[in-house]
Amino acid sequence: MRIDIAICTWNRAAALQQTLHSMVAMNFPDSIDLRFLIVDNGSKDETQNVVNSFTNQLNLYLYLEPKRGHTHARNRAIEHAKSDWLIWTDDDVQVTPDWLNAYVDAMRDPQGHTFFGGPIVPTFQPQPPAWIKDNWSKLKGCYAERQLGENTFEFTAETLPYGANFAVQTSLQKRHLFDTQYGRKADGVVGEDELAMLRELISNGHSGRWVPDASLFHVIGPDRQTMRYVHNYFVGQGRILAAKGKPWTHDRLQLARESRWEGWCAKLKRPFASADTWVSHLIRSGLAEGQRQELARRIETDS
Repeated sequence: MRIDIAICTWNRAAALQQTLHSMVAMNFPDSIDLRFLIVDNGSKDETQNVVNSFTNQLNLYLYLEPKRGHTHARNRAIEHAKSDWLIWTDDDVQVTPDWLNAYVDAMRDPQGHTFFGGPIVPTFQPQPPAWIKDNWSKLKGCYAERQLGENTFEFTAETLPYGANFAVQTSLQKRHLFDTQYGRKADGVVGEDELAMLRELISNGHSGRWVPDASLFHVIGPDRQTMRYVHNYFVGQGRILAAKGKPWTHDRLQLARESRWEGWCAKLKRPFASADTWVSHLIRSGLAEGQRQELARRIETDS
């Protein structure tokens, strides 16, 4: 069996180093022909040196994608995939020793399924502030938590794996590229690129299965434990709402006013109100701003 593991990266050399360290320690059968496809999306740090430092330990292939955007980098990885299966993960994860073995077991007995996904466990370094822990039900999406139970089941369009931990039959993936209107660009946090692609697979009659033993840790540094990061995440969610034709309103001025008002409320109430109160304002500020941005972008594109 041939497996490619794809990692798209941008200016996260230190995190990528830890990710690759964890992959050196993975267990998998000798019969697996394993390659690692690293796509550098224009990094200015030590990313290429980090990748080169692992060439004696991992079967690495480094590709450059100058066009900025996670989906562009992902599509570059697909272009170079030569495997039976393509596993997607990120540059800020640490895999468990048997992560790959769990996928291999699923792939050897696919039962007609053409994609798989496993758990993502956020790990904060350092420990998160209390306002994140106290509002975890609202904020876990910001940190890509995906824990869907200890039993296998078939995915639906409403219940799918997340981008840091899923696998697709390569021949199928090559026919279903990622939509470049989605995905992260630089510091922008616009997700759903993998969800849109997987929903397309399901709508075309394909099916996937949850693999509970294919677990990994998503490492969250201090730069993503801030009000700014959370706000930017919900800006991305707001953009997706508008892109799907579900904005709160088409009045961009009203959305701009609401975003500013909710943002001010979050800052003003933070010193004395409960975290639940001001975090809710922060979320609404981001959602409103994201919808405004997307509506403006569409008007500019149409003109």
